[in-house]
Amino acid sequence: MPQVSRRTIVAAGVAGTAVLAAQAAPAFGWSSRPGTTASAKAASAKAGTVPGRSVFAAALGETFQAAVGGSPATLRLEAIDDLVPESEPGTENRFSLLFSAALPTTGEGIYILRRPGTPTATLFLTPVGSPEGTRTLQAIINRLA
Repeated sequence: MPQVSRRTIVAAGVAGTAVLAAQAAPAFGWSSRPGTTASAKAASAKAGTVPGRSVFAAALGETFQAAVGGSPATLRLEAIDDLVPESEPGTENRFSLLFSAALPTTGEGIYILRRPGTPTATLFLTPVGSPEGTRTLQAIINRLA
């Protein structure tokens, strides 16, 4: 009976994964070819990507209509903060958002935020601080580009 080493199994697994990834890539809109980032960005825009800091900065102090788990809520954008440690203050892709909401509100979850003139955003919001008449919900946006 032939013996198969662990190295042979690992190598076969890596090769099989690479082949599977190469075959599945077009189905997910992935490409390793240079010059395809525009199509990838267009695909992610259709999927409801998170707008950058400047979009939210224009809506600071304004209200958003939110839906979480089928329940409606009204959230007010209270603050936009830099993430610590700051690599570049005011960066478009690394910041936190603080929203206030009247109690009772749904706790943490995936919220769909809508506001006229602002792209729809899907964010994971979590309660922070202690509720005293209003609840503060925070979203962290931390992406490479």
